[in-house]
Amino acid sequence: MIRPDPAWLDAQYNARAAIPEHAQIFARWAADSAAARARRPGA
Repeated sequence: MIRPDPAWLDAQYNARAAIPEHAQIFARWAADSAAARARRPGA
């Protein structure tokens, strides 16, 4: 069995490295979630 290159495997499993703007996406998700929770205080 051929073993894949470790660097290639790291790139495949590291989604944050593949998406440079991941921090902005996570921040947007957090803000959107907070806004949704604010609209539904009893939920």
